[in-house]
Amino acid sequence: MNNDKKICVVGMGYVGLPLAVALSKYYDVFGFDYNPERISELISGKDKNQIIKSEDLISGSLSFTTDETCISNSEIIIVTVPTPVNIDNSPDVSFLKDASKMIGIQLSNNRKKSHKPIILYESTTFPGCTEDICIPIIEEFSTKKCGEGFDIGYSPERTNFGDNNHNLESIVKVVSAQKESVAREITEIYSKIIKAGIYIAPSIKVAEAAKVIENIQRDLNISLMNELAIIFDRLDINTSEVIKTASTKWNFIPFKPGLVGGHCIPVDPYYLTHIAEKNGYVSEVILSGRKINDQMHKFVVKKIEEFIDCNFKGKKSSYQIDILILGLSFKKNVSDTRNSKVIELIKQLNSKKYNVEVYDPLVEKQEISSLKFNSKNSIKNDYDILILAVDHDEFINKGYSEIESFIKDGGIFLDLNSVFYDYDHKKESILYWSP
Repeated sequence: MNNDKKICVVGMGYVGLPLAVALSKYYDVFGFDYNPERISELISGKDKNQIIKSEDLISGSLSFTTDETCISNSEIIIVTVPTPVNIDNSPDVSFLKDASKMIGIQLSNNRKKSHKPIILYESTTFPGCTEDICIPIIEEFSTKKCGEGFDIGYSPERTNFGDNNHNLESIVKVVSAQKESVAREITEIYSKIIKAGIYIAPSIKVAEAAKVIENIQRDLNISLMNELAIIFDRLDINTSEVIKTASTKWNFIPFKPGLVGGHCIPVDPYYLTHIAEKNGYVSEVILSGRKINDQMHKFVVKKIEEFIDCNFKGKKSSYQIDILILGLSFKKNVSDTRNSKVIELIKQLNSKKYNVEVYDPLVEKQEISSLKFNSKNSIKNDYDILILAVDHDEFINKGYSEIESFIKDGGIFLDLNSVFYDYDHKKESILYWSP
């Protein structure tokens, strides 16, 4: 244990908690959060987000707290607060501002001349935010100058949650700072927990920009496939077959169509387009991609209505159409429902008076109390329509035949992630569709 440095991680969410746990193996770490319920939960050894095991929360070198003075007692302060968007898709940096203000106040309370902490931001934001927004706030409330009373760094979070092959330690860590010496110190700290290596970016703005374009690139690639799926549907061509065929060329990248949700990919593009507009440029490509992905659930609803018209028109009223949706989280193998497009899909189906049930083994029922949430034991075997919305391993491991058994003869199976499109033993009595 290295007790000569104390680290405070601000924000005990999906980013901050795993980081705090990892660092606590080498340093004394404070895990700070504004929410007393969250802190009480973590102290008891429980993580409702299901990303950290109970035994990893109970460590003598990791202390969870709502006491802001832990900031003034730390040499390294790492900010991992959320950076969502407002209803008009403009960046919401209020959490960053609040955290910066709190840090500034705590620094003002510490009169030790030798105490010169490094404040390190990990929250995704637009290029320039750290230096143009966060630093002035800290300076105002601390009455200290950046570079004299404190130093600043930026190191974007890059973990792919739910992906065991790309976790915190296995992804190259980007670090940046205003001073080379500070960048080296940050590198030394992160090197303890990052096996994949450290990359020092030439500036904080470069590191901020790199983070947002990582997700923008993925968003645009998926939006292209979503648009192609809409076009190919009108041409009566299966998109999965097209992708499979095109993939025989060495340089084709086989992205798939699908619902794009979560707290990163649907958000980060707006951070860059915002600062671009502030500098006189209105994005066309990035925002077009966002528009397509934001509307993809409507295309799915349209297909469902087409199938209902063909299969059940004149036979059943809308409220007699039983629909089961498997998966509610924003992506596979996670419990996180933030900005899940499956929820938007369900809302649209509910508005049309269909009888919609949903089952997700990873999501707690109280998270979606407004929806008709099924338990595993209450799933029937006579649904008119089944929608495999999220390809959790638990669903895939069941195999096609078991999932198909939930659907009545003459029913419809919509496989939104095209998991089973090439399965050869589908029942002829059930209509299978994938985008």
